[in-house]
Amino acid sequence: MWQLILAAATSAAIAIALLLLAAADTRRAAEYGHWLRVAGQLKVETTRGQLALERFLAGHRDSGPPSVSHHFDQADRHVETLLQGPKAEHVGAAPVKDPAVRHQLDAVRDRLIALRQSARQRLSTLPDQGQDRPVAEQASRVLQQFGQQADKLETQLRQARQAERAQYRDRVTALVVLMMVLAAVSAALVYRFEQQRRRDFLAAKQATRAAREQNDALGYLAHFDPLTRLPNRILFFDRVGQVLAHASRRNQWAVLMFLDLDGFKAINDSLGHPLGDALLEIMAERLRRLMREEDTIARIGGDEFTVLLPYQPSRSEAIGSASTVAEKIVSAFREPVTLGANEIHVTSSVGIALYPQDGNSVDELLRTADTAMYHAKNAGRDNYQFYSEEMNTVIHHRVLVEAGLRQALEQDQLRLYYQPIVDLRTRQVVGAEALLRWEHPEHGLLLPNRFLHIAEDTGVMAPIGEWVLEQVCQRFFLWKAVCPTWQRIAINLGAVQFRRPETTDAILSKVDVCRLGDGTVEVDISESALMTDVDHSRRVLETLRQIGVRIAIDDFGTGYSSIANLKRFDVDTLKIHQSFVADLDTQPTSHPVVTAMIEFAHSLELETIAEGVETESQRDFLLSHGCDKAQGILFAAPMPADEFTEFLNPRSAAQETATPAGRS
Repeated sequence: MWQLILAAATSAAIAIALLLLAAADTRRAAEYGHWLRVAGQLKVETTRGQLALERFLAGHRDSGPPSVSHHFDQADRHVETLLQGPKAEHVGAAPVKDPAVRHQLDAVRDRLIALRQSARQRLSTLPDQGQDRPVAEQASRVLQQFGQQADKLETQLRQARQAERAQYRDRVTALVVLMMVLAAVSAALVYRFEQQRRRDFLAAKQATRAAREQNDALGYLAHFDPLTRLPNRILFFDRVGQVLAHASRRNQWAVLMFLDLDGFKAINDSLGHPLGDALLEIMAERLRRLMREEDTIARIGGDEFTVLLPYQPSRSEAIGSASTVAEKIVSAFREPVTLGANEIHVTSSVGIALYPQDGNSVDELLRTADTAMYHAKNAGRDNYQFYSEEMNTVIHHRVLVEAGLRQALEQDQLRLYYQPIVDLRTRQVVGAEALLRWEHPEHGLLLPNRFLHIAEDTGVMAPIGEWVLEQVCQRFFLWKAVCPTWQRIAINLGAVQFRRPETTDAILSKVDVCRLGDGTVEVDISESALMTDVDHSRRVLETLRQIGVRIAIDDFGTGYSSIANLKRFDVDTLKIHQSFVADLDTQPTSHPVVTAMIEFAHSLELETIAEGVETESQRDFLLSHGCDKAQGILFAAPMPADEFTEFLNPRSAAQETATPAGRS
């Protein structure tokens, strides 16, 4: 901006200078015009005086000496005017200041004086006409010289004027050029200023837009989950509050659902967080497709989602809407997900709370829905449950179990029970399955279904698994020594354990240290755990098989997996679930199912073990259809280690009691 002001001030100064130059030139032109007129009048008066002198000498008495003197005096005053300026009473120009012109004026004055002297001489020679000719000649010469000097004076005045005019033109040209340059510079500065102003305007506009977009982004982040683009906890609570206020005024009902993915933590740990995030995005999109426009879905943390179904006219309609939506959610989440080379099977557990029945505030409804969701997990997962008051007792029990599990190992409360595995043809014991129990100080002996899923959820399962391996290693060689038909000992791996890399590392380390290769250890993995991530399962099984660990698919027939998928796994044994075996005596329709399982296993050259055999008729059916081995109370119920030792060989029980092997 200051450049423009400077250019404008300079242009104004140049314009003023041009005006002053023009005024000065006009004044000088007037002065030179006056001087030229005076110089002309000087010549005229001198000529008049000479003519008056000639007329007087020629006898014309109308022109006498006074007239001659008058003309010469006038000529002298003109010279005086040029040299000293006009008299006070006259209006004219200033005196000539040019040295050359003044010098010429001095010469003119000298000639004028000489001419006047010559005129006087001629007048003085009137009585003597003989002397008139020389005087006349002298006067003529002086007059001629005066005329030459007067002409030179006019010439010098004109030349001086022309020189000043040339200087004036040069100065004006320079100033005009300078003004043009300044105008160009000013135009450039104006253009640059305008461009800069435009850039500043665009920058300010962009900054404003960026600030607005940033505010919008911050507002979005404050109310929406960046991964799934669903409302977050803050926005969900706000919408639930509005719905509850509306329902309270109109005596309506509302439904709040709380759900999460079963076993998501294990998937996240085994496959990595990027694939875990991708899975959450897919599940969020499935939820979004299921809901109506007026429903609200939110992700409130981790793998936890909430659903709000507003504007339910009555309790019955609220229950009906909740049941329909929950069934759709459970069914949609059950569909396998393909992420890269991994096919993942995941399920969901859904808890449902009704307003105003199960709570009058957002916090109460969320708490009761969360309680119902945990009840759904305890009921086997992959289902939904409505909240009821009885669930508080279950949740209270879960809290107690979770707290007690953290001390169970330290206080030596865990036990391993062993159930024999027998050959159906010979009835000889060929191995055992290690089954975990918890000898709770208050609740007594707890079976795995009372605490194992809690142990997996709370992260306590890893040290428990290492403890189981340690106990198995300590017992194996003793039992092999007392039982000639002894082949293996089986341990169970839960779905969460199976997905953890540290579990595989612990098995590899313990098998290597205890030298339990060559099929002496068998790992039982449920069919559903294998199907959760087929590629990961194959990699783990290959690693275990390389060190001689046997692999058994536990609870075969309950995972609803395709035969094509099962054929992809390199396993040794199929264990038929006890529910199929139990129906052999009462449900003839189960016969072809069990038969097909045995035939399928044998077609893949796999061993079959039937679980839960309780009667001789069941044994006979299984044996007649080629089943290899069995477990069940027909042979022996699960028993502690010392009882199992006595079961194998009564004579070795005393020896084991004398030399205990670690904790039992």
